[in-house]
Amino acid sequence: MKIVRALGKVMMVHEDGRINAPFSFFLNTHKNPNTQESLSVSLKLLHLFLIHFNISLPERALAGRCLEEREMVGLISMCFRPVAGLADQRRVAKFLDVRNAEADEDRKGAVEGGTASQRLKDIGAFLEDYETLVANYIRSADARERLAASYLRCCERLKRAVGGAASSSAYDIRAMTSADFVGCMKVVYSRPKVLLGDAKSDMHMLRDRAMFMLSCEGLRPGEICNLRVNDLVKGPDGLLSLQVTVNKKHRKEVKSSTPLPKGASSNQSYATVRMIHLWPFTRDALNDYINGPRSEAIEQSGEDRTSGFVFIKSTGDPVASRQAVSVRFSQMCDALHRAGHMKIEAGPKRGKSKREELSSYTMRHSAASYFYLSKMKEIENEESVFDLMRARFGWTDKSDMPKHYAKRGIVEIATVEVNQIYTEMRAEVDRMVRPKTPTKTHPTK
Repeated sequence: MKIVRALGKVMMVHEDGRINAPFSFFLNTHKNPNTQESLSVSLKLLHLFLIHFNISLPERALAGRCLEEREMVGLISMCFRPVAGLADQRRVAKFLDVRNAEADEDRKGAVEGGTASQRLKDIGAFLEDYETLVANYIRSADARERLAASYLRCCERLKRAVGGAASSSAYDIRAMTSADFVGCMKVVYSRPKVLLGDAKSDMHMLRDRAMFMLSCEGLRPGEICNLRVNDLVKGPDGLLSLQVTVNKKHRKEVKSSTPLPKGASSNQSYATVRMIHLWPFTRDALNDYINGPRSEAIEQSGEDRTSGFVFIKSTGDPVASRQAVSVRFSQMCDALHRAGHMKIEAGPKRGKSKREELSSYTMRHSAASYFYLSKMKEIENEESVFDLMRARFGWTDKSDMPKHYAKRGIVEIATVEVNQIYTEMRAEVDRMVRPKTPTKTHPTK
């Protein structure tokens, strides 16, 4: 089963060319291509599950039933397996054998709990949509009521079956402490060569510094490379602001890898367009790059091929690959980490930081945590701070993302307070145990 796109629509098609109408209808309720791709994986898994258990959803619906408990247990187990390994029915039967005592998540090749949880939520969402669809064809009110109750019970069971990723832990947010975050910005601003790592050429050093400083402002990679010179606005106070907007129309070609702001191809209400006041060191980094290497690259190419985009390649063409940007950010963060400037606390069950966990999002997360702590000291009203965070970081009005960073910030505050208390206590102990200097006595005359 594969995805086929045509005339702005997406379809799930079987190997023999038949269209799976329920899957296709469900996918088209979502407009974001990335969301559709993710959902299609969950639907493929559901399709393989239905084949293995010989289940016909239409026949079950006519009988007022959804899935039985043993079937739901099997579906939950299958959601922990890579989809590619589920085509072999013998392998599926083997790991679904009730005599297997090992937990699904502990078996070799199992996907992360968060992945399994998301798959089950996707399948639950599809079943809810499917029940609404088939209920229209059932005349009996009693049968519709039984069907709704059966589907509700099944969907709730699936959605709550797996706890999900370890994001409930504040440490799962890959962020630095405020002190380390500020220290990292300082070293990149003053000594940009630290970003080179093992690279021998410093051709793009100032470009990379400007990109890195924008990530410290909390911008996503797609937003950074989507930036055009006209998006930089100097206010009456002389301060530089940046307008995050969709510049897709200025691209000569738009592909799935083209850097764009989140939500640019979605019908969801992302806070895509917003204005950000830049820090002075970010302004300096941008000016140094735009008036230096960027201008030189345009001059050497003989014509302006930038289409107005700020970040360009050595050829003078705009950076056009989101993957290439992500790789470069990983390299920069890795260089900083090895130099001892990017310090990240590992979660209780995560072990040491891995290279792939060091990215532009590490800086975005750190920026959000730092912003929360800074604004809480200034405003002391958490809901107002949450609103400011949604506006700055491009989250929707109802997004719960600020709460995750609040949790991370609270952990940091608690750590700082404990360290301060310990320092005070240690100083007091040292004072008490320090040998007293004997006082000199003067003989009386």
